[in-house]
Amino acid sequence: MEQKIEAQCNQWGVEYEPPSEDEDRLQRKNRRLRLTRAIKQRKNPAAHEAKLADRRLDRESERRAGGAAVVTETEAAVQGMRAVVLLDGPQGTQARADHGSGDSEEPPPHPTNAADDGGCTDGVAGEGGAGAADDGKDPQPLAKVDDDDVGCEAAEGEADSDEICGICLDVYDNPVQLPCGHSFCEVCLDGWHKKSKYNVHQPRNCPLCRRTAKPSPEIMTQLYTLTLIVKTVEAGYDLEGDIDDLEKMRIKRDELLAALFKMGYTREEVNVMLKEYSAQQNSLPFSIMTAAGKNDAQTILDWLGSPVDESKLDVKYTGITMVHYTALHGHVDLTSLLLQHGAAVNVYDANGATPILHPLWEGNGLVNETVAMLYEWGASLEHHVQGENGARVDATLATTPMFQDEFVKRRCEIVNLNQRKDLIGQTCIVEKYIAKKDRYKVTTEHARETFLVGRDNLRRRDRTPDDPGYYVTFEDGEYKRHTFTSNKECQEFVRSRRTSQE
Repeated sequence: MEQKIEAQCNQWGVEYEPPSEDEDRLQRKNRRLRLTRAIKQRKNPAAHEAKLADRRLDRESERRAGGAAVVTETEAAVQGMRAVVLLDGPQGTQARADHGSGDSEEPPPHPTNAADDGGCTDGVAGEGGAGAADDGKDPQPLAKVDDDDVGCEAAEGEADSDEICGICLDVYDNPVQLPCGHSFCEVCLDGWHKKSKYNVHQPRNCPLCRRTAKPSPEIMTQLYTLTLIVKTVEAGYDLEGDIDDLEKMRIKRDELLAALFKMGYTREEVNVMLKEYSAQQNSLPFSIMTAAGKNDAQTILDWLGSPVDESKLDVKYTGITMVHYTALHGHVDLTSLLLQHGAAVNVYDANGATPILHPLWEGNGLVNETVAMLYEWGASLEHHVQGENGARVDATLATTPMFQDEFVKRRCEIVNLNQRKDLIGQTCIVEKYIAKKDRYKVTTEHARETFLVGRDNLRRRDRTPDDPGYYVTFEDGEYKRHTFTSNKECQEFVRSRRTSQE
């Protein structure tokens, strides 16, 4: 990267500014931006001056319009909400699988022009919030220079030609282009937009020019799914009692729409984004989600193929994966089977919840077999659920005893047990912590021997596809759970099955 900038400086007659020995990351960013700006100015001085003039005019117009915008902000939100066209006719398409009929192989129909009633968008920067970063941290200055900084000069695709990410200031890694024309590394942009990923009220903007960026796919999924559910029920289709509180869903949908209108989106813009989302979402077939709900392993295995196509394991239907859905319905063996094949245990749905939260929420905080199994596979309790539901999740996690200790109910490896060296390296399940003795009660995974150990004798060893500890197969219409005398025997069994399927 540094050599490339130096070469461009030499090419365009710009005095190269070498890095100092004690240069930190921000100083390096500022220095490179100054050099990049000077290079661009030398490449096309007329275009450079024209852009600066346009930017000055834009800033002046924004300052003059700022006062009026505050006065009409609430009125615009109300007008935008009234402009939404209510849906009135059903048309066959996809709807959320977890609210479909148990006997249907096709998704329930949803109303025509679903986009008119909102479907999916994320918090974006509106007036008054355009300068805020949405990564949970205060925005770092792009460079300690005047308003004519290179940050906005690189608009309209110029950053692409230089192959430099405006966040990390390095060569692009899987670049993503925003509507304004600026491009960034996918990981860098995801980190910048972290705060607005699940929260529609957080600003979402371009890190360079601060122009509004499109809402996140997660917000789009929320709005799209809520719209389909509400309108499907209103159209008279029976979803078999899965919708307990339709009014809450309608309120949530309207809140999402109101937030988008308040941030400056028009009804037409929301409609366009929803139609674009509808055309590209749902990589997971509805029939497979139906099979997951019915515990139909054969249909799922046939779809995954042999050997398993790992790219299919974590695709989503309206924001949820097969593991989310099988965990919700308590299908322990099918969930284990998917995890064995490599499905992610800590993937987030559109609301920011991992699979373990679904059965925990469904059981009103009670730890059932599904929750315990996912926990042994390393399920994380971190979530991004917003609002009242997020507070309820936090309260549930804070009052569930097994979640108050790092080892309880986890799969662990025994270490440093000098009095029983034969147990070192064996795996166990930690049953509970005995405070009076400051010891953990554990049961070895294969020999089923129970004894007490100290904290220093345990090390997390979550189940993985290569080291599951047991193995679930589905043959002749039945699940079979294979147990072993050691982890080595289990691992050899796993390798043998993989070899036979290749």
